[in-house]
Amino acid sequence: MPCLNISTNVSLDGVDTDPISSEATRAIAQIIGRPENLVMVLLRGSATITFGGNKEPAAFAEIVSMGGINSEVKKKLIETLGIILQNRLRIPRERFFLKVKAREREKMPCLNLSTNVNLEGVDTSTILSEANSTLAELIGKPKAYVMIVLKGSVPIAFGGTEQPAAYGELVSIGGLNPTVNKKLSAAIADILETKLSVSKDRFFLKFYDTKASHLSFPNFPRDGGLLIALFVFV
Repeated sequence: MPCLNISTNVSLDGVDTDPISSEATRAIAQIIGRPENLVMVLLRGSATITFGGNKEPAAFAEIVSMGGINSEVKKKLIETLGIILQNRLRIPRERFFLKVKAREREKMPCLNLSTNVNLEGVDTSTILSEANSTLAELIGKPKAYVMIVLKGSVPIAFGGTEQPAAYGELVSIGGLNPTVNKKLSAAIADILETKLSVSKDRFFLKFYDTKASHLSFPNFPRDGGLLIALFVFV
C-alpha cells in the first residue's frame, strides 16, 4: 500500500480537501501502477514549515511504497503532486519537497505438499490454515505472504509401500536454518498426521533457501496487498 503524507504551512480551514486527496490518489495509482483502493493519502495543514528562510506557502511530503518507484517515477510524482498543490493550495512548485521511501517487499514463502491420500471429503481449509500459521510464525513472515499448495491422490511409494505418505518442498528467501527447519518438519508432520493420518515417519520435507533473483511473481503486488494464496488439488 503506497502511503503519501503531505504537510503544509497553509491553513486548511475552509478548504475543500477532497479534490486534493482524490487527485493525489489517482496520480499515485497511475504513476506507480497500483489500484486506487490501495493508496493512502494523509494531508495536514497549519504545520510549522520554513523554506528558504521564510514562511511563505510551502509543503513537505513523504511517500512510502513497496517497489514501483524509480528515478523516472519519482520525477513524475514530484511534478504531478506539485501541480496539484499549486492549483489547490497556491503553493509554488519550487516550494514543494517530496521524500521517497521505497520499501523492499516481503518475499513469499511457498510450501508445496503432495500426498497419496485422497482429499475428497477432507477439510482442506483447516490444513491450509494451520500450515499457513505455522510457516508464518516459524519463518517470521506475515501470513499474507505465505503460499500453500496441497495436492492429493498423487502416486507415491515410500519404503516399498503405497501406504499414506507425503512429500513437501518449501521455498523461502531467508528465514530458514537447521533449527527452524527441524521445527517446521515436526509441525507440518503433526498437521498431516492429525488431518490426513499420514504417519510422521512417512513424510519428507525438502527446503530451498533461495535468492530473490531466482523467483518471479509476475502478478504479485509490490505494495503488499496480496491475500493468502491457497491451492488444493483433489
